[in-house]
Amino acid sequence: MMELCHIPPVLRDVSLAFEPGKVTVLAGPNGCGKSTLLRVAARLMAPERGEVRIEGQDVSRLSAKQFARLAALLPQSRPLPGITAGSLVLHGRFPYLGYPRRYSREDREAARQAMERTGVAGLEGVPMAHLSGGQRQKVYLAMALAQDTPVLLLDDVLSELDGKRQSFVLNRIQGGQVFITCCEEEKLDTSMRIPGLGGEEYIPNEIDEWLYDNFTAPYNIEVIYRWDASQVQSSWLRPIVPVEEDSVVTFMTAIRDVWFEPYERAVGDVFLKKMTPKQVVLGGSGEYQFGAIKLGQAEGGLKILLLNVNNFDRSTDISDPEQETSPEGANCIRQFLHTIEHEFAHILHQTTMFDKTYESISAGKYNPTGWTDVEYAEAQSLGFITPYAMSGKDEDFVEMISVIMVYGREWYDDMVQKTCFQNGKLVNETAYDAFTRKEAIVVDYMKNVWGIKFYDDAEGKGIVTYVQEAIEQQLD
Repeated sequence: MMELCHIPPVLRDVSLAFEPGKVTVLAGPNGCGKSTLLRVAARLMAPERGEVRIEGQDVSRLSAKQFARLAALLPQSRPLPGITAGSLVLHGRFPYLGYPRRYSREDREAARQAMERTGVAGLEGVPMAHLSGGQRQKVYLAMALAQDTPVLLLDDVLSELDGKRQSFVLNRIQGGQVFITCCEEEKLDTSMRIPGLGGEEYIPNEIDEWLYDNFTAPYNIEVIYRWDASQVQSSWLRPIVPVEEDSVVTFMTAIRDVWFEPYERAVGDVFLKKMTPKQVVLGGSGEYQFGAIKLGQAEGGLKILLLNVNNFDRSTDISDPEQETSPEGANCIRQFLHTIEHEFAHILHQTTMFDKTYESISAGKYNPTGWTDVEYAEAQSLGFITPYAMSGKDEDFVEMISVIMVYGREWYDDMVQKTCFQNGKLVNETAYDAFTRKEAIVVDYMKNVWGIKFYDDAEGKGIVTYVQEAIEQQLD
């Protein structure tokens, strides 16, 4: 959707709020204060009174780097630097650089995707001075997109464009929160609309009734499957497609059977009603980032986002998390369940934190940016259950929970045996100690904090067994 907002000819007493997932265009004659308002939003000018908030945060209280990770600004005045197009786009990654300030593989991939998205891929090595005016504008837009922020502030990017080129720009920035200033409304092609992709108004159907009966009524959970950009909030570089309605019931049936029912059997429905997120939002495709695919995200225990629903295939099975990236494992039930249990474990520890001694077990071995280049065997030799577990203590903890639950205790014990022993002799004491201590903390945390028995004992089955049984039933 594209909105038109009008402000008085003189900038005063302005109070505006912009909804997520929309492109807001501020139109008016020269000198009416459009750029001034944008500069205030971008912290280049301080308001005489009042404040500017982004995602609830007062921007005046943020550091320059913190603000640059929230909002990207493309000003009206754009100099012609004596550098190549690719170098300029890489400048958008400055907020993410550490010390020394060297661009990582991820930074270069983000820049590449941004240039591809704006139609200037292949011009990386061309000096800016050798590009046409339209190409320069697209390169500058790519720089802003490479910054990968939830808010994009664009000053006068539409005024000199015809309807076709206006559409080109708008179709590449949809999905996030965008604030644009432009010329007089008469020069703006208002017939153009960014498609909402349906779902704005609808009559409940059989899918809605089924979701209500299976999730809303028993667990007080709303399942959102119709497209809503404000719910999904995909980034500029990694758009997410809507869910195909034919996939909803099949996918959510599997989710109910392999996620909800095992917990209900292990600890009862009260736990689920209390701890499960109040919203489950579905996206049709995965979110691709730096060569990996994101399948889910938990948001503060209130909402969980589940992606790639259109590609779900319950007929395939894999026996190892390393196989999740294979053609057989890419869309199978274990990969989706791994994502769900991973994100749900985040909700648990965000509610009640796990033992602080967990972090000390692998202190000095975490690699937040380099884990993507680590093979499974190498990560496990260092005491991490998966390479992603190396990205931080929280991810390490939830990976231990989710991987053991999804692939089973037998797989886990076998992995530890192969990693740490040779011919029955302990050859990697460090990894064995790490796995043993981490596993003990996980078991203790689930039992003593949440009352969930992790493994089977003399009194009955644990949650790991219930999950394994549920998976096997799905595959029958």
